[in-house]
Amino acid sequence: MAVLGFVLTDAAATLDGAKWQLARRVERAGYAPATIDGGYEWFGYHQADSPQLPVRNGTATFWQGLFTPRHVCALVRFDGGGDGAGESRAPEVIATIDVDGLLGPHYRLEVVATPKSCAD
Repeated sequence: MAVLGFVLTDAAATLDGAKWQLARRVERAGYAPATIDGGYEWFGYHQADSPQLPVRNGTATFWQGLFTPRHVCALVRFDGGGDGAGESRAPEVIATIDVDGLLGPHYRLEVVATPKSCAD
């Protein structure tokens, strides 16, 4: 059980760390931290308000429903997380990262600009 627990912890920490690293890169590129969806930890850390009961009202992820709706300009996702079907254009890839866990899980993630304008 200890080995299994270590494997699962390693995989989760590797993935969460990679998402955080990508979100920091995008922030350094000029995006406001509150407009980056870098996963549950990043999204929650950069909130000004308190969490509420989750409501799905059209949000892309469950953690977006925990907070007051806000504009997301950059989204961290698995590389190739969508084929652009139904979009007028393929999303702009802002940054990518490849990471390996201690015991072998490999993740390739990318940050894409959302279709919404971030000029507002």
